[in-house]
Amino acid sequence: MSSGAGNQAGMTPDESAIRSAISSMNDRYVRAIQQGNVPAIVGLYAGDAEILPPNMEPVKGTNAITQMWQQNMQGPVKDAKFDTQEILPGANGTATEVGLYTLKDVNGNTVDQGKYITVWKQEGGSWKLYRDMWSSNLAPSTATGSERR
Repeated sequence: MSSGAGNQAGMTPDESAIRSAISSMNDRYVRAIQQGNVPAIVGLYAGDAEILPPNMEPVKGTNAITQMWQQNMQGPVKDAKFDTQEILPGANGTATEVGLYTLKDVNGNTVDQGKYITVWKQEGGSWKLYRDMWSSNLAPSTATGSERR
């Protein structure tokens, strides 16, 4: 998994720490997807998180996110790769991640690929997914919809 494109030179120590923390969270996310571990995935989201998947209504709160992920884990996606392109530190303990994703099935075939923007926030001393939005690069007939995150 590539967790940070580009050069970290010129970053402030704070920006470097944020990038490192988000990279670590993305690694945990991928492992949870590979293991089909819905509680671990849901645990990466803030208590007031909202997911904005393509072709669906927003998914708000822990219960709805849990239901979405239980359904997703029954689909073809069994592995993910997140390639962070940019981390933008924000105000009040937030940061925005911009990146590319690839989703694969159990045989390693690409199921979906596209781009994402995620707003992270600090909650309880760690970074949590606060707003999560993505869109596929594939034609609508082949994209899997809600299975990016």
